[in-house]
Amino acid sequence: VAAAGAWVHYRQRTIFSLARKNATTALGALLLVGVWGGTTGMAPVSVRSVTSQLLDGKLNKRDADILQRGYYEKLVGVDRFNGELWRVYSGRPVGEQVFQTEQNMRNTSDARLDEVRPNLDIVFSDKPLTTNSLGMRDREYPVVKGVGVFRAAVLGQSYVLGSGVADDSTFDALIESRLRAERARPEGDIEFLNFGVPRYTPFQQLALLQSERVMQFSPDVVMLFGHPNEFLRSVNYIQEMQLAGRPLPSARADSLLTSLSLKPGQTRDALTRVLRPYIDTLVAMAYADIRAQILRHGAQPVFVYLPTPLDEHDPALARTLLAITRGVGIETIDLTDVYVGHDEESLIVADWDRHPNAKGHLLIAERVLKELRRRPALIGLGERASAASR
Repeated sequence: VAAAGAWVHYRQRTIFSLARKNATTALGALLLVGVWGGTTGMAPVSVRSVTSQLLDGKLNKRDADILQRGYYEKLVGVDRFNGELWRVYSGRPVGEQVFQTEQNMRNTSDARLDEVRPNLDIVFSDKPLTTNSLGMRDREYPVVKGVGVFRAAVLGQSYVLGSGVADDSTFDALIESRLRAERARPEGDIEFLNFGVPRYTPFQQLALLQSERVMQFSPDVVMLFGHPNEFLRSVNYIQEMQLAGRPLPSARADSLLTSLSLKPGQTRDALTRVLRPYIDTLVAMAYADIRAQILRHGAQPVFVYLPTPLDEHDPALARTLLAITRGVGIETIDLTDVYVGHDEESLIVADWDRHPNAKGHLLIAERVLKELRRRPALIGLGERASAASR
């Protein structure tokens, strides 16, 4: 985590700087030509957007693998990297584990590829970490929703799972306990169900929704927390599926890949070059299918853009991801500035682990609550929450 976190921070500064010059023009062109067009039309495949700039020729195989995998996986051979990376990584205590191990994760036979193991009861980063019988970082819930209960399903990567914080310190748990303490919904209880899984891309979130593991709980709202790394990680996921000869969970995205006449056995470098101009369109297709899957079950999809502390947040990347999700008809919440005014060094688990710590999760929870109270109907808070937000 130390090595990868520093490497991601270092490489994003370089890669994102390549996008800044053309960010406004590229994104404007996408919107001007009617990108995405609601839930039906997708971005023209000939349009080269900001996201393709992030994957230009300067991103070699080693860099791409580190960006995609390294943040979550234990790295070796750190001496190959830069001095800052070595400095941070060498400060990581001997024996300090990463979460993505066979003890904590297991493979799946579907397009999710992996999942958190059920019934975990471990100490991770000196904090208790437990999962329920479905592998959720949460308590057990009855499948059938109680009368008057309002449920929100929360999907995202390891910062949603709550890597590095205790069970009761994840931001979704804090939101739920705060609303309960305030008796925000006198007509019934409110529940936030944590479905966070490390490294998940939009495609894996789609596969999770298709598996019915989320929708069997009849959530009223599905909150999709997105991160600046989604485009790069999606490229790696698509490569992995292609090299394994497996279809993507999005039929439209898979059809687009078929039209590209990808050759069996292509190297990752070759696949990256082919995918580069199309990645924003592929991600848009995944989110369009996510929206359709959620609406089909009578729930409301909401996308929340949430960076992690000490990331180099390029505004163009945030605008692109928010434009994609808005463009396919998903309501969006932008938390780009959630850490503004705070020392971000004080918001991370450790120098070698840049996930938000308990203080960081509290900041996120307070900000999400503020945004939800601005939209009281979204989670059924009614007039009482609306008045509290003024």
